[in-house]
Amino acid sequence: MAQADLGINYAANLGLEGAVGTDPRVLIINIVKYFLSLLGIIAVAIVMYAGWLWMTSNGDPEKVNKAKKALTGAIIGLIIILSAFMIVVFISRFVSDAIGPSCNAVCASGEKCCQGSPDYCCANAETCCIAGGVNECCAAGGYCCPGIGCSATPCSTLIPSVFQLSSTVPIDASTNVVKNIRLRFNFNLNIDPLTVNTTNVEIMDSSGPVSGNLVVSGRRITFEPDIGTCPANPCNADRCFATGTHVTVLIHDLVSSSGRPLEQWINPATNLAENCGPTGNPCTIEFDVGDLIDCEDPTVGLNIDQICVSASNPIDAWAQDDSGVTDIELLVDSTPYAVNINATAANPFFTTFNWDGSGYTAGTPVTFTARANDYDAHSASRSITTVLRPAHCCDGMLNFDETGVDCGGSECAGCDGAACGASLNDDCDTNE
Repeated sequence: MAQADLGINYAANLGLEGAVGTDPRVLIINIVKYFLSLLGIIAVAIVMYAGWLWMTSNGDPEKVNKAKKALTGAIIGLIIILSAFMIVVFISRFVSDAIGPSCNAVCASGEKCCQGSPDYCCANAETCCIAGGVNECCAAGGYCCPGIGCSATPCSTLIPSVFQLSSTVPIDASTNVVKNIRLRFNFNLNIDPLTVNTTNVEIMDSSGPVSGNLVVSGRRITFEPDIGTCPANPCNADRCFATGTHVTVLIHDLVSSSGRPLEQWINPATNLAENCGPTGNPCTIEFDVGDLIDCEDPTVGLNIDQICVSASNPIDAWAQDDSGVTDIELLVDSTPYAVNINATAANPFFTTFNWDGSGYTAGTPVTFTARANDYDAHSASRSITTVLRPAHCCDGMLNFDETGVDCGGSECAGCDGAACGASLNDDCDTNE
């Protein structure tokens, strides 16, 4: 289902100063909060005035009645103000989930804000890219490749020369991990399932090996403890690690489906490759289990500019969760396209996909879906449907009948300051 157009982009499209920045919905809520706070201060002042009036009445019935009326009115006013404030706070939480984290980098003219850790700026013609674990700006026509970053060649041509453990969930040295976590070990090549067993993937706590279920799927190994290991909980989670235990994972002697032995892992503390893999030098991950069970779904967002029938289309997505985000998957018309792993345990997690639309026809409606998974077994998704533009609308040049670089004219999206269509009622979010 496409995101609803709430009209929050029209002011920016018309070039109104200050339109870009704080979301209008957040701005309105903040104004209401400040107004209620002011009313609360006034009500407290009236209470103090009523008390002073009563104390100085010297028993005068008229002054006492006046003080009582003022005190009663102030208390009733305070109750109404506090109730209204709680309602506003309740609504603001839903608004925050709907719009997602804001981008806070201060960018110069000709630059755009990129959501990352921290937020940063790129030129308008560049692509924001944090798929390599660092903030990058890919040149126009370049590719943002998961686990690698910017590349001048298609991501599919970048074949790893070493079999490595690229990321884990949780990351090494994590503390207070949720009890019902699903362990995930992500590799850069498909794994030979015949080499995966409890001897080569050892999972132990202080009492010995943890009994559970190992599953191999492509480049990922997952592990969950046996059923019936959770205490009673609201979401009926039934696979848990014991509270307060220290868990150690040893991974060694695995082989990729192409026959390469495991040789390295990416240390999340340094983001550098370190040698491990043989029996005498296993890849080691340790973490401490807390006392919480995660029952909440993650929050996920999707940001799409105009999409063209060209080989390089950046698609930004983000997700956050109370326990942590493991990855975000991009689906195109309900078909899985790519998965970006949250190797650094960022929360919220921002990532960029690079979609190849060269095999499509301009004018075709396509639905893009970002699906996020959290540390246990919960997921959530967000979808946007957009109509594909011709390739010249994304080539970084002023050509055809464009009125600006890659904007305007009869085929491309409107330039900054223009309406999204014939009227302000046209939907900007779907690029139609």
